[in-house]
Amino acid sequence: MAELKRAASAIQFQVERDLAPIWMVVATLRVFSSIGEAPADFWPVSLVKDVGTPGALSIHAAEHGIPYAKIMLTDDWTQTVSHEILEMLTNPQGDRMVSASSIRRGVRHKVQYLIQVCDACALISYAIDGIKVADFCRPEFYQPGASVKTGFSFTGAIKKPLQILEGGYLAWHDPKTSHWWQMRWFDKKPTFQDLGAAADEDPRHRRGDSSVAASAPREVTGQQRVVQAQVQAVRDIRYWRAEISKLIEEFG
Repeated sequence: MAELKRAASAIQFQVERDLAPIWMVVATLRVFSSIGEAPADFWPVSLVKDVGTPGALSIHAAEHGIPYAKIMLTDDWTQTVSHEILEMLTNPQGDRMVSASSIRRGVRHKVQYLIQVCDACALISYAIDGIKVADFCRPEFYQPGASVKTGFSFTGAIKKPLQILEGGYLAWHDPKTSHWWQMRWFDKKPTFQDLGAAADEDPRHRRGDSSVAASAPREVTGQQRVVQAQVQAVRDIRYWRAEISKLIEEFG
């Protein structure tokens, strides 16, 4: 439970410092020994041995309007928990899409890209207090022709709109054919996959009983931005003090 609480603290910091200023949503994370302990208005994120979907390491969906996620307990579980929480907060019902030009050659009409902020850079991570968390796309990622000096994902790993990195994927709906498509980079190079009209493979699923729960996302206000900046400054000071203390102990 202590390891889970440490991971939840790092992801909470990520949501407040990194995600909120970019996607304008914020939430509170809490750790429970079982789902039954979580308040009714929290969204459950469960660590399980099997997510119930063949080949998937994690899933997030909604049942009766309540978003939830299940994550298989693996070596990289903290990154996966971060991945699912960020995607739940930015696309709670899994139906948020944005219209843009198709990345398939020969398709001239616009398609509807599913907003899944961690999928295109699924294998990219960064650390907060030694905890591995997921990289995520900026809103400009879904805007062909947009220009962002810092890159199109938080770490800057994605260099242009609608680009996927090795191990990543991108899903969209073609309104003319009603088919779902996915571009995947799971092998030597990216490939296109037609998932069909009633996609047997839910494009929201990632490849492949303690729990964390997140409160419903709240829009960030101007006052909250100031508070977040103050919290970030305090936490950064504490972080570097701790790092300096470690170096003193090691080399002192």
